[in-house]
Amino acid sequence: MDILPARLQLKGLPSGASGKIEEIPFTSGALLPIFTSKDAESGTYPITITGTQGATQRSSTVQLTIGDQESPFPSAPATIPGFIQAENFDNGGNYVGYFNLDTTDQGNAPSYRAPATVGVEATGDTGGGFDVGFTKEGEWLRYTVKVTQAGIYNLQARVASSGPGGYYHVSFDGQNATGNLFVPQTNAFQIYTTMVSPSFQLQPGQHVMQVTLDGNGPTGGMGNFNWFSVVPPTQSAAFGGTPAPIPGLVQAENFDTGGKGVGYWNGATTNAGGANYRPGETVSIETSSDTGGGFDVGSTNPGDWLNYSVNIASAGTYTLHVRVASDVGGGVFHLAVDGQRATPTISVPQTNGWQTWQTLDVPNVQLPQGAHTLQLIMDTGGFFNTVGNFNWFSID
Repeated sequence: MDILPARLQLKGLPSGASGKIEEIPFTSGALLPIFTSKDAESGTYPITITGTQGATQRSSTVQLTIGDQESPFPSAPATIPGFIQAENFDNGGNYVGYFNLDTTDQGNAPSYRAPATVGVEATGDTGGGFDVGFTKEGEWLRYTVKVTQAGIYNLQARVASSGPGGYYHVSFDGQNATGNLFVPQTNAFQIYTTMVSPSFQLQPGQHVMQVTLDGNGPTGGMGNFNWFSVVPPTQSAAFGGTPAPIPGLVQAENFDTGGKGVGYWNGATTNAGGANYRPGETVSIETSSDTGGGFDVGSTNPGDWLNYSVNIASAGTYTLHVRVASDVGGGVFHLAVDGQRATPTISVPQTNGWQTWQTLDVPNVQLPQGAHTLQLIMDTGGFFNTVGNFNWFSID
């Protein structure tokens, strides 16, 4: 037993673990940060804290659980570009390879990852196998991966949700790569769709990919996850065949061709805008009453994105102008170039009408010369989970 200079004593720390009770100044409380080294043995240990004041002594015992060292499941890091099954999260247990709020596996296939408490269940998705369900806000899953080549990637996630799902993001070594993603309604927890994230860049080497569940959806659920795929995006093509010149103006509805997951992604199944300008696409395109008429893009949600092939005349500093509208408090978006952020987050103001338009000006946008892909990315939703309506953007 270590006798501390204060009135508190600590007993029971195992080999490889260290900690010291720290009294909080001007309060009656105390903190006990505990640190473990790599040689600390996994297990559960009773830690006793004893406080003495005069002739009075009180003790409290808590359980300290040290998990196994994190390692890839089943044996080797998953290869990127490549495919990752959601149920193949890292070894190490709760707080190490995953964090889960349940005390037991709520799924119907607990033997696959016993004794993990993640909800692993048999999936009804194409290809069979297992999925991860019973997900909740605050939980996370980690996957040790090996990136074989530097480049631009996106994340494809196979998801299902009976109602509007929750929010999540995917990071590599603690750096948010995808931004906020929103699980769409698929009408059942075993009816799956494939989400495609905005583009991001990865460097070669071994990394830890973490899927973090940020917030439950409107119906209280998060969603089921069958698998993830991290691959280079399929190249989209300019609408009309010719990349838009920069400096210049780009109409929002003239996003790239290639279809859903290539020229754009959203969680919708049909065009809710009513305009037949881009038949077969699920982007919400509607007739605009803004100056100049034409069309605009509405019903935007977090995780949605639109690609625009452009030809930038020269490298330099530009100003971005974006024509937006929102009847209620809007959301946040940004512009990226070839998988790298080009602007800060931009808030859509309340303009007091879905067809009451305002131009936002964003200075100091650094752009490279030549042919590139601009990506308009929806980050967070405002009221009704909508980011806003977009008529056009220009760069000069």
